[in-house]
Amino acid sequence: MDTFVEGFHSRQVVDRMEYVPFGRTGLKVSKVSLGTGTLSQFYGDLDEPEALEAIRYAVKRGINYIDTAPYYGQGRSEEVLGNALRTIPRQAYYVATKVARYELEYERMFDYSAAKTRESVQRSLQLLGVDYIDVVQIHDVEFAPNLDVVLQETLPALEALRREGKIRFIGVSAYPLEVLKQIVAKAPGRFDSVLCYCRNTLFDDSLKQYLPFFLENELAVVCASGHGMGLLTNGGPQPWHPADEQLKSVCREAAEYCRQREIELGKLAMHHFIQQSGPATFLAGMQTTALVNINLDAYEHELTAKEMEVLAYLKERVFPKIKCSHWEGFEVKRYWAALSPDEYLYSRNSMNPTEWFSEISNELWPGQCFSLQVQKVLHEERSKYQDIKIVQSASHGVVLILDGIIQCTERDEFAYQEMISFLPLCSHPNPQRVLIVGGGDGGVAREVVKHPAVQEVHQVEIDERVVELSKQYLPFMACGFASPKVRLTIGDGFEYMKQHEGAFDVIITDSSDPIGPAETLFRESYFELVKRALKPGGIICSQGGSFWLDAGHVRETLDYCRKHFPRVTYGLAAVPSYPTGQIGFFIASLNPETDFREPTRKFEDTEIDQMGMRYYTTDIHRTAFTLPRFAAKALNP
Repeated sequence: MDTFVEGFHSRQVVDRMEYVPFGRTGLKVSKVSLGTGTLSQFYGDLDEPEALEAIRYAVKRGINYIDTAPYYGQGRSEEVLGNALRTIPRQAYYVATKVARYELEYERMFDYSAAKTRESVQRSLQLLGVDYIDVVQIHDVEFAPNLDVVLQETLPALEALRREGKIRFIGVSAYPLEVLKQIVAKAPGRFDSVLCYCRNTLFDDSLKQYLPFFLENELAVVCASGHGMGLLTNGGPQPWHPADEQLKSVCREAAEYCRQREIELGKLAMHHFIQQSGPATFLAGMQTTALVNINLDAYEHELTAKEMEVLAYLKERVFPKIKCSHWEGFEVKRYWAALSPDEYLYSRNSMNPTEWFSEISNELWPGQCFSLQVQKVLHEERSKYQDIKIVQSASHGVVLILDGIIQCTERDEFAYQEMISFLPLCSHPNPQRVLIVGGGDGGVAREVVKHPAVQEVHQVEIDERVVELSKQYLPFMACGFASPKVRLTIGDGFEYMKQHEGAFDVIITDSSDPIGPAETLFRESYFELVKRALKPGGIICSQGGSFWLDAGHVRETLDYCRKHFPRVTYGLAAVPSYPTGQIGFFIASLNPETDFREPTRKFEDTEIDQMGMRYYTTDIHRTAFTLPRFAAKALNP
């Protein structure tokens, strides 16, 4: 390895470590790397002499990549690490730090300006005691007001520092993987690495979906926190951990199971963590020599038969209980909600001083938002799964908002409900048995039961509070639950479909957008499962976002469908309160002869009036699948 130092390292010890190319940089880094977020108050009291010994010991064991940040202890981590590095030859390691996230107080937590970036790098050089830093990463870019600030302020400042020889390479970090993908796509070739954390664990494997994109862009992927920031350890997480209680509870159950069998859950988590191919290095916090030994033992040696047995049990019996495998958006919302209105014109996805609700999402529609004047907040709470807000608006009636995203408004909800229901129903010759996944407001059920052929409607909604609150505040939609055809189950749609293979003629997935609890409903594994739950010739229909916002994501999801269904297409409806005023639908059939453009059941105007429909007609059905030329070229093979 390039970082081997004669007289400091033992060749026999170091040869046990694998060294992997760090993207296109020319560096080769240890497969296991050292994270120093634990060198701060975040993870309890720090024994500095023990930490100094652990760092030196880790480097002697062959670890050559060390990651830190000004935010970790507000400089304390860099200071302690610098004290250790002064006793280690500079050739023996690569050091990475970060910019943009600094203080604990919300008002001073983030600063993406060029001036602060330069000041921060200078301070890091001093604390670390080095003449140059190998990698400087822009920390947690999902908190930026928008990604353009990062690209116009922070990134150019780092590029200037690189030209001056103070840093060698530039990286970017974020918890939401979609944000990492977006910023890389916006600045092709300008980043050398990406750092993601807690997305390759025993409870969340979402990194797999994004790895091909990062690797195609020749980026080094730094995969951090296989222990889920303490969730996957026998000791458990710190009180500040942002995961919801249900996820924490399942992890506590896993830890207790391990303790009873005298096995460290952290070792099993580390073993699972490093099995993923693709990342350049796997970053783990190790502030004691004991932790260095545990993590490197998991890397260098196979698990014992007993450990393998326990790991298999946890994977099969414990972790599948998790309802929501991440906490994406929670910290960002809390941050923006805490900021002073005098400093910001709005709080993220919340009410501002002029009583307007602004639907802001850097992840889904950066740089734009839809706003409604609010007359009254009718209800607000956090359920086990998401933030729920119901407001009375001045122009759109009652509005249901989940995790800061508008789900439906009294003014235009019928357009969405009718189209997501009748496009698939009228494409099937005899849709007797229908499954609705999601749709806790009741609107889809209200429409589906209108179709004369439908005999049974099974609906699975994971969040009971959405159902209860919809009955209270949105009775014009929740009336769908009152039909004798509807059988409502509160539970996990995945599990329900696993138990009902080959059971349904039509499956409609009425989900929120692809973040939070609904994220898994846009992955290939979901379409595999839906296919198995269909009868021969069955049809599915899912909410499909807008190609105006992210044609790449729409195309990606359509491609997932095409792997499992012989007939796949994309339909449109106009819904003014949705971003871009338009919503799409993924619709697919197991029957290769299905012609989605020509409905199998055609309703006369009198029938449509009797059913109380205001948007769907046979002509609307036919035209729904006619896309603008640019969209057709982007979405079709």
